Amino acid sequence: MTELSKECRLALSSMTGVVDRMVAKGLVKRVRDENEDRRKVYVELDKKGEKIYQILLENEMELIITMMDALKPEEQDALLKALGKAVGSLEK
Repeated sequence: MTELSKECRLALSSMTGVVDRMVAKGLVKRVRDENEDRRKVYVELDKKGEKIYQILLENEMELIITMMDALKPEEQDALLKALGKAVGSLEK
C-alpha cells in the first residue's frame, strides 16, 4: 500500500480509503504476503476490475491511433522522439 500511495502521489490514509471503496465495488482485492513479510499488503485487480482495465486500455489505444493517424510520418517520428526525451528526463 505504501508503494501504491507513493506512485499515485496520495497520502497513505487517502490511498487506503480509495482501495476500500474499490474493494467494496469488487474492482480490487487485498492480498497479504504470507511468505516474506505478513505486514505487506498488495492490491490486485479483481475480475471486474480487470475487465474495466481492458476496456480503458483499448479506448486509450484507439485514441492514440486516431491522433497518430492525423499526423504525417515525419510528424509522428518527431512526436515520438520528443515524448521519449520528456519521459527520459523523468527517469533522472
